[in-house]
Amino acid sequence: MSFLDPIFNPLLNLHPVLVIVIISLSITIIMTWAYKLFTNQHLMKSLKDEMKSLQNEAKEHSKNPEKAAEASKKMMEKNFEYMKHSMKPTLITMIPILLIIGWLSAHLSFNPLLPGELFQANTTADLTQLTLESKGLTILSNATQFSTDGKFSWNVKGDKGEYILGFSSNNTYAEKKILISDKQEYENPLELVKNSQIKTITIGNSKLRPFGSFSLFGWQPGWLGIYIIISIVSSMALRKAFNIH
Repeated sequence: MSFLDPIFNPLLNLHPVLVIVIISLSITIIMTWAYKLFTNQHLMKSLKDEMKSLQNEAKEHSKNPEKAAEASKKMMEKNFEYMKHSMKPTLITMIPILLIIGWLSAHLSFNPLLPGELFQANTTADLTQLTLESKGLTILSNATQFSTDGKFSWNVKGDKGEYILGFSSNNTYAEKKILISDKQEYENPLELVKNSQIKTITIGNSKLRPFGSFSLFGWQPGWLGIYIIISIVSSMALRKAFNIH
């Protein structure tokens, strides 16, 4: 999603909640505009009215199974027609919206590794010995470690900048790029290593909680939860405000 960085990266100077609100509202406005533009609103209103009428008819004939079933069948047909017409704007906006959601996931899922802050570099491997090396970083654990269960962990810290962590053992070697920054930016913390005795490399970026320690009945919403809530509420409000069916 790096091609979106020039457009959205300036937003990362704002609080994460504001970033999510701005992008969520923008996407909702685009989707609502596209829905109104690419659907026949007169037809959509007519279909909704017919579905409501058939629903009432089915309730009125609750003691007559045949008539109730007939009304329900017609209602399903109208609902299918309604969904068919509403799919066009969805398909048109799907790809750009998925790209923007991908950008959000890549930039707001984790906290950055801060300069001077201790973080962990963890690996799983089909090995009993593994060595970590990196220029410019301070490794606070033993660089060479031994393990009986294939799990290795190092405590590391460093100054602001980009670095390469190198993991080696005999003829096995794997690298992981990391970014230490005081801005909302980071490299993907998880690396799946292919065709190697080293299986995974995980960097200890903590999960980003836009509302900090706030929780709702034990739930601390991440970017996706906030995005979904804002999108649903704003979509309902816009559709009602502009009488969109």
